[in-house]
Amino acid sequence: MDIELRPITKENWKEVAALKLSQSQKGFVFDNSYSIAESFFCENSIAKGVFSNGKAVGFIMYESLDDEDKPDEVEFLRFMIDEKHQGKGLGKSVFRLALEEIRQTKGPKKVHICFMKENTVASSLYSSFGFESGGIDEHGQINLVLQT
Repeated sequence: MDIELRPITKENWKEVAALKLSQSQKGFVFDNSYSIAESFFCENSIAKGVFSNGKAVGFIMYESLDDEDKPDEVEFLRFMIDEKHQGKGLGKSVFRLALEEIRQTKGPKKVHICFMKENTVASSLYSSFGFESGGIDEHGQINLVLQT
């Protein structure tokens, strides 16, 4: 399976924005269209479409924490795989690829990710990469941290 992370462009944003989560996951992540718009106004954010064999199947967004005086830290803001492409091992492959990209381009010492405690699938995925508890954030979400 050919997987790549592509910058959001005027040619692909609609395809990425149209991706959906299953009904049971809807409250866990903002819609991609909102996240794409947000990424254009947050200067430290990087948004990418996830493409498999040339077709959009997911979305990631992360940011450096430079503006919080944490130049060696990065936070994942969004991560999703379209409902039609879940359960195929794609999430794990994509997350690994995203972590590799972050390590190569940002060279962080810490990577953070927050999610709702009800999202047990996310908890299992992130823990499998070595993320450890970083407590609860200001929004009541679980904060996990990976030392790189």
